[in-house]
Order: sequence, then structure tokens, then C-alpha cells
Amino acid sequence: MTQTGLFSLKMKGAAMPKNRKLFAACAAFLLLAQLMCIFPAAVFADGEAAPAYSAEAMCDISLYPGQSHRITGVPADSQFFSSDRMVAEVSADGTVTAKTAGRTFITVCSGGTVVSRLSVYVKQKVLYINLSEDSTTLMYNKTYQISAKARPLSAADTSLVYTSSNPSVATVSQNGVVRAVGEGTAVITVAAADGCGAKAQFTVTAVTTRVYLNTYYVPIKQGSKFRIRSSVSTIYGGIWVKYSSSDPSVATVSSDGCVTAIAPGTAEIYATSSDGRSTRTLTVHCDSAITAQGIDISRYNGDISVSDWKKVMADGYDYVIMRAGYGREVEQMDVKFEQNYKNAREAGIDIGVYHYSYAKTTAQAEKEAEVMLQWLAGKELDYPIYYDVEDDSQSILGTLFLSSIIEAYCSKLEAAGYEVEIYSSAYLLQNYMYRSVLDKRGVWMAHIETDDPHSLYTGEYTMWQFCHKGRVSGLEGDVDLNVCYKTYE
Repeated sequence: MTQTGLFSLKMKGAAMPKNRKLFAACAAFLLLAQLMCIFPAAVFADGEAAPAYSAEAMCDISLYPGQSHRITGVPADSQFFSSDRMVAEVSADGTVTAKTAGRTFITVCSGGTVVSRLSVYVKQKVLYINLSEDSTTLMYNKTYQISAKARPLSAADTSLVYTSSNPSVATVSQNGVVRAVGEGTAVITVAAADGCGAKAQFTVTAVTTRVYLNTYYVPIKQGSKFRIRSSVSTIYGGIWVKYSSSDPSVATVSSDGCVTAIAPGTAEIYATSSDGRSTRTLTVHCDSAITAQGIDISRYNGDISVSDWKKVMADGYDYVIMRAGYGREVEQMDVKFEQNYKNAREAGIDIGVYHYSYAKTTAQAEKEAEVMLQWLAGKELDYPIYYDVEDDSQSILGTLFLSSIIEAYCSKLEAAGYEVEIYSSAYLLQNYMYRSVLDKRGVWMAHIETDDPHSLYTGEYTMWQFCHKGRVSGLEGDVDLNVCYKTYE
């Protein structure tokens, strides 16, 4: 070392490197680093020991972006340097201001000597709060768990604080559990516990009477009927549901909730509790493009007699798609298939069948087709065979394999003279099946609780399953409801 405490750029007896520019650059960097106290090396005379500072001389500072902290307990002539000014800056008076999440070091120098080095950790603050839903309606004394997540995941403190604007209507625990304790509206504020200002709001409507419907949108053929399944929950006694139509020229509704489509158009059916505290709305769309109204059934719908089928037809339903079976074994025929076919045929309702598939290879699909041919022996159909492709184990196969399975099944039955279409959910149709395979056949699409059947599947379809909780005369329990847009010969 020299008397100035700086490294000598030329050592006695040592030749200068050939690459002078590189040597000079390295030397300049070392010089600048020491002058700015980036390295914790002190300036001292030849032969003197470097002054040491221990871990006790260092401390950690934790800040959020925008927060400041002033360094104290250092000499008055101290100079301050930040190793990363993008993370935190330090002013001449020792005030550290956090900028962005990360870590930096503040070096304190006095009289050319490093006197301290501090670690500054700038914590990631919560930027926003994600709610899975932003509102709910709660019956008196019922609870609801708010699903809220602080984001980003890298935030230092992701805990949340919940408060209610009206605790006499709805209370909230610090776990986000809301309880309706009155009647009215309350806003639940979900705030980040780090105090940086991120928050979200959740609206709770607390009620003492509430009407429930089995569906909220019904496409219907002119002349057909739809029976509303409603219920009412209340803390009061003697409450029932009353019905009314916004446009009786389009659709009427009876006192027991039977809707009749009169003419093409759209009407709102109002289901109101007799105490007037709750009203739900059912939209009825009488569509002239609908050629037939139908249901689909399986063994889960129980025994259905000839007289039951005639009641189904009296409600305006023109056809039934019944499950023939599932899988690729003859023994997997639906236990009610023979009875359902016999009684429905005698009653005079049009019949189609569906086959629930488990196939994961084209060979298995062909085997399923062979089994269907055995199930249908001696039977006539008015509607197609529908290949039901919706099992969870099939979606993981990917578009190519799933489409090839569909092609294998359909081709074998088509070769035997049957018309075959594909049944699946709108999501699977859109994302897991080649449009070319679907377009050359019809599609029976399942898309429940929507007034926009094209919101998931953008292709063409011949039949739409729009409700899983239908109420049909002659049948017990929930019934799947469908509308058809094609005429079958």
C-alpha cells in the first residue's frame, strides 16, 4: 500500500500487463469502489492494521416502498452510499427512502473510514386483493366464507383484515366468515394487513325471506309448457310463492308455476314471496327456431309407465333421449332401457338413445359401438344415437386422441346405417374436440344456466341441454331438459 492508502498501480519488479486498457479499467474500478466505500475496506497507512467492524456494528432496516428511515448514531461528518439506488436511496442527512422490493446495503463513511454498514430490506407490498366473488345474498343467520387472496404471492405480509360497514346487518370474522344477523345491506371491506392501502369490497344482502328457482332462463317451443320448481326460505310462517308474467301474450303462468309459451318473443316470469320480501325472475324465450322440446333420462329417473309418458307429452315434450347403457360390455346396458323403450314407444313419444363412453383408445370405442348395436337389436329410433363423451378420464387424452375415439365410434355405427351425433359439455366441445369431427355430425351441447349458448362453444349444435333440474308431469325428481333445432325424418 502507498502512504495515501490507495493500491499502487505499478508494483516494484512487476511488468505491466500487455493489455494496458484492461489493466487500467480494473484499477480504476477498484479505486472508485474504495473511494465510494462500496467495499468495506478502510483507508490506512502502510503497516497499519485495517480497522475492523463486527456484525454488532451492522443492523437491518425493513421498509415498504415509499417509507423512510433516518440513520442515527453516526458521526456528524458521515457520508452515506447505497449499493442499489433502484431499491433504496439515501440522502446526505442519512435518510433512507425505499423505492422497490429488494435488498441493498447502506455504507456509512466518516473521515475516509467505513464506520458502519446497514442492510436495507425493501419488502414487497400487497398490490391488490383478489375476490372470487364480490357479492352474495344471505338468509338470516346463515354464513358465507369470503374467498380472498392477497396478491402478489411474493408480498411480505399476505394477511388480511375484514371489517363490516353495518354489523347490525352482517358481521364478519377475521377469517372472512360473514353471518347475516339482520335485514339489509352491508359492505365488507377486505384490507391488506401491511397497511399499504390495498383493499377490496364485498357486498352482503341479508334477507329474512328468499325465493329459489330451479332455473333462470328457459328456451321453449311455442305451445310447450315449462313447470317452475320453486321454494321459499323464511323466518316467518305461512309464506308461499306467487307468479306473474311481464307479457302474457308471449308466455302465461299459472298459480302453481306452469309456464305456457303462447307466441314467439321474450317474457319475464316473476316468482314473488307472498310477504313481498323476495322476488326472483325467470326469463322465457319462445323461439320459432326450436323444432321440438325434449327430455333425457336414465335408470335414475325410476319406473316410467305408459300413462306417465302420456303426461310428459301433454306438457309439450316431443321426444326423449334415453340412456341405452355405458361402457363396452353387454351387461352395462341401462337396467331401465328395455322398459323405458317399450313404454315410451307405446305412448307414442319420439325416441333417441345415448351411450355414456369410457373409451380411451379407438379399439375401445369400436367395442362400445359393437355393444350399442346389440342393445338396439330389433328397435327403431326417431332421433340419432348420441355418443356421450364427457368422462373426466377422457379429457386428459388431448384433442387428437379424443377426436380419433369419437371418429372410431361414430364411423362404425354410421356404417351400420345409424345417424350418430356427439353429446358433451360446451367446454369440452370447444377445447378438446376437432371441429372437423363435430361439423360433419350433429352436436348435442350441454350448457346450463345461461342465456347465451354460444358463450363457451362457438360451433353449430342441433340440440341444447339447458336445465338439469326440470319438473315434468309424470316424472319424479329432477329431469334434464332440452330443445332441438333440427327436424329428423
